Amino acid sequence: DVSCMVWQAKNKILATGWEDGHIAIYSLNNQKLDCVYSNDKDHSGARLSFLMWNPMSSRLVSGDSAGVVRVWKSDSRGALSMYKQYKCNSATTAGVFSTAGHMQSRSDVLGHAFSPSFFYGTEDGKVYFADDLGHMTEVQALSSSVDCMKFYGDKSRLVIITRALLMVQLQV
Repeated sequence: DVSCMVWQAKNKILATGWEDGHIAIYSLNNQKLDCVYSNDKDHSGARLSFLMWNPMSSRLVSGDSAGVVRVWKSDSRGALSMYKQYKCNSATTAGVFSTAGHMQSRSDVLGHAFSPSFFYGTEDGKVYFADDLGHMTEVQALSSSVDCMKFYGDKSRLVIITRALLMVQLQV
């Protein structure tokens, strides 16, 4: 069964994550979906909990129930190659890119070479900040599982809602 999916409007690509760790990428061409990437060993049988495309559509980030987060390079067709991997001690639950206004102008200048940093949350309430260069740090520990994360770029704030319905805003 599909556990998560995300649409990338720029190149008309659908990424799907499955209960068994399978990732499949479909490209919409001439009103037809073509599978351009499929691998059932990407997350070694762990349920995919989130997928997200970066704003430039050049990276896909995936997180799973084993605590593995992967950053994938993507071409314009959606074909993937693994780029970076992070591991934490709890299942990942949510993720969001840090798309602050000052970072957007930087991405316009650098194009595909730049991908904004991102946050991801875990079942044990931890929030991590990471990038596609191999840097990861824990930035917050909450009392319950992270259920939802949104980034408010205009105010440079990370908004988190936990399973206990606690809403947290972090200034970035």
